[in-house]
Amino acid sequence: MKNYLTITAVCLACMMVGDVQAQYQIDDGVSEISLGHGANGDFIFGNYLDVIPGQETITNIAVAIGDGGIAVGDPMIVALYDDSDDDGDPTSGLVFISSTPAMVETPEAVGTDTFQTIDIPDATVSGGFFIAVFMDGTNNPFPSKLDQTTTEMRAWFAENDFIGNLDIMDPFGSATLSGLADDFGFPGNWLLRANVSDGTCMPGDVNLDGEVNLLDVTPFVDAVTNASTQCEADVNQDGFVDLLDVTPFVELLSGG
Repeated sequence: MKNYLTITAVCLACMMVGDVQAQYQIDDGVSEISLGHGANGDFIFGNYLDVIPGQETITNIAVAIGDGGIAVGDPMIVALYDDSDDDGDPTSGLVFISSTPAMVETPEAVGTDTFQTIDIPDATVSGGFFIAVFMDGTNNPFPSKLDQTTTEMRAWFAENDFIGNLDIMDPFGSATLSGLADDFGFPGNWLLRANVSDGTCMPGDVNLDGEVNLLDVTPFVDAVTNASTQCEADVNQDGFVDLLDVTPFVELLSGG
């Protein structure tokens, strides 16, 4: 693996609830390095997390993407897995749940970290689970961001030297190199989080930070464009995310 050169505390699962939802988080929100396979290979990076009782349904995944050769609009895939043996090691017992295509919105330099939230099919996990982001190395050699302030020893990666050969359903079984980032000299936690709904919803808070403001504009536009099912993007609460949500969203932003 090659390198390319609000949150008040890091915890295994910071349940940032407010009115909307909780968030599984092990990073401190600031990256110190970007990592990846380099050119001409596949790369997947993910955090291993433990379920907190009552917070088992994962609704979306948030990630900060590095800028090492990466451009707005580059494709990526976010994936969710369960761990059948709950041993803290995703290289064994990994059970694929879902994969969701997405596009990069904000590739940024190390230390400038904006999270992009990707809505996924709601899924219930148990015990240990694994969230991951996949990118090929065609134009994306260093996509992952690592917080190195501390380490929970839960940041894993898998890579394949040939584009198209890393199987997202079995990333570790199809990798030419894989393991815990710490074991390769890169201790830390990926800037990668899982969100879970508590059954309530704040219309307009599409980036799920507990507020409705200009930071919600880009994820709202993406949600409408992609016909998302995210509750927060369904501003008029009619059960659909579409153009009818635009006017009430603008009214929320303007305080109307």
